[in-house]
Amino acid sequence: MNRNVILLCLCEALYVCYLSIGFTLISLVGQNLAPDKNLATLPFSLTVVASAVTTIGASMLMARIGRRLGFMTGAVIGMAGGALATFAIMAGSFWLFCAGNFLMGMFKAFAQYYRFAAGEVTEPDKRASAISLVLAGGVIAAVGGPQLAAFSRDLLAPAVFAGSFAAITVLALLTFTLTAFLKVPPVTEAARISGGRPLTDIMRTQPFIVAVTAGSVGYAVMGFVMTATPLAVIGCGYTVGEAATVIQWHLLGMFAPSFLTGRLSARIGSLKVILAGAVLSLSAAAAGAAGTSLGHFWTSLLMSGVGWNFMYVGATILLTEHHQPEEQAKVQAANEFIMFTCVSLSTFIAGAFYNLYGWTAVALLGVPPVALALALALWMMARGRPAARPA
Repeated sequence: MNRNVILLCLCEALYVCYLSIGFTLISLVGQNLAPDKNLATLPFSLTVVASAVTTIGASMLMARIGRRLGFMTGAVIGMAGGALATFAIMAGSFWLFCAGNFLMGMFKAFAQYYRFAAGEVTEPDKRASAISLVLAGGVIAAVGGPQLAAFSRDLLAPAVFAGSFAAITVLALLTFTLTAFLKVPPVTEAARISGGRPLTDIMRTQPFIVAVTAGSVGYAVMGFVMTATPLAVIGCGYTVGEAATVIQWHLLGMFAPSFLTGRLSARIGSLKVILAGAVLSLSAAAAGAAGTSLGHFWTSLLMSGVGWNFMYVGATILLTEHHQPEEQAKVQAANEFIMFTCVSLSTFIAGAFYNLYGWTAVALLGVPPVALALALALWMMARGRPAARPA
């Protein structure tokens, strides 16, 4: 690993720790503050909406000012979001809490490009490993994030959970510090001017369709289930600590396989990795629908995390293999916008859907879209994979 990949891996670890606190607590805080319990997951959904509406601007901004300054800008926004969310909890304001989460989602839009930046600082034959190793930084957060959420929840008592969001602010500050040392080469002016193929032409290609569908479906289904999980675990009579443990297993499933998925993709191809992820996601749905014991929650969320990792990493690698450097800003922006639009819709309905139909319905709702992603990957394999475009 080169110096930049190590820094990006550490940034990813801090970012996912930042997210894991949110994954564990945002819906619970929303439920405490919301005037209507069906709005409990609205703050979490707003983080995804903010990611969707910011991701195009973030990509285009970084194409102009570079990855380093772009990532630093995102971290500053993340600090502001954590601070505002902390104040909102202390003030008992649901709508200020929503605003803080919107800013946190804007930070997420910038941080999602860590994996693409890793590919840009490595040779093409090492790109898959670099991308997956950066995502492997999330393992640190999977172990520490939920525990940090539980440990810091009463630091600003009597405002429960305010301390956890103050910790989020500190994590964003540390991310800002690390990103200041990045050295990611910018796209050359000549390449930027040429622009490559029109985006509409790229979006009609088979690799783009399969990569975006797999990434969007994998993320949206995982986000839908994960958003509803803390509500379901506590609704079944378990504690906040037990909910945090379930999320911890889920995060381990999301990021621990990253030590292998890059090498696996290089060995068997990104399409087969996507297929394996789809099968794992379907298995997670079956495990979730089988019961509501802690064992069922652990198994389902762990498998859901691993399935997401395979689909997400496979889709990212497939996407990077089929565009040129001068096309990366618009291709990555289109991919992230579509993906986070899907995720925002899925997380927005998660709380109300759980309240109306229960956990079993939540577990099974993702089966049809995952089956669609699986079918598209099989379709691409059957037609023969197009040659990768040199980057």
